Amino acid sequence: MDTYAKDNIAIGDAIDDLSDIILDLLQIKWRIENNSPDDGLWYFQLVFSSHTQQHIIDLLSYRKQRK
Repeated sequence: MDTYAKDNIAIGDAIDDLSDIILDLLQIKWRIENNSPDDGLWYFQLVFSSHTQQHIIDLLSYRKQRK
């Protein structure tokens, strides 16, 4: 695989990571506004350790590699 293709895949992965982080945060916001702050906090704790955290790590790794 050439460098151009690898860069495109990495950019696509970074966009996917950012999109998933945003979607998780929007879901937390929705739960706070429509259910309760406690539900939003519960969901944050659930989704962060099982999903969001890895996307943040991957996105930061991508940014570090680009520098």
